[in-house]
Amino acid sequence: MRTLSLLLFLAVVSVALGAQPRPDIAPRIDALISQGETAHGLWGIEIADLETGEVLYAHDSDKLFTPASNQKLITTAAALALDQLS
Repeated sequence: MRTLSLLLFLAVVSVALGAQPRPDIAPRIDALISQGETAHGLWGIEIADLETGEVLYAHDSDKLFTPASNQKLITTAAALALDQLS
């Protein structure tokens, strides 16, 4: 779980900083959410370029979820990191 959370956080921050997404990010995220304990959960993920709106990665992003507390922490950390950039 920590690996997935860190990977998603780094992806969000790197996009916010204008870095080009790594081409292997989608298979890595897909592998992490389909194995071990994370395979039992439901994941809705969307990573988009903030300037263009281009979706760089999506997995069930059109579904509605009730976020878990730990995911709220990741979302908050990403929002705070983005706020510091502006």
